[in-house]
Amino acid sequence: MPPEVEIKGNDEIAQALKEFELKAKQEENIAIVEPMKNKEMPKMARLVIKYSGGAIKDEQTAEYVLLAFILFAVVLSLYFLYLSFGGGRPEPKMSPLMMEAMKRYSSH
Repeated sequence: MPPEVEIKGNDEIAQALKEFELKAKQEENIAIVEPMKNKEMPKMARLVIKYSGGAIKDEQTAEYVLLAFILFAVVLSLYFLYLSFGGGRPEPKMSPLMMEAMKRYSSH
């Protein structure tokens, strides 16, 4: 910034300059603090916010979305494990006619 400028005779300009300097310092401080705040956020949460298309705006919501995704993945995995060990395949039931037909043709 340039050194202090003395303005004589016009108090309005001097007051406006002081206000401008205060606002510039506040904006400078805000600009420095924002990236640091974003840096503390976990990378996965930042990715969810980035790729959400604007639907997710804060860290807590992003973490809830990640938690829901993890729970969904675990439930889906358990379901496929259940199916792979035969839990979802019931034994086919045969009608009495079908059993009699199998007996007749298997004895030959």
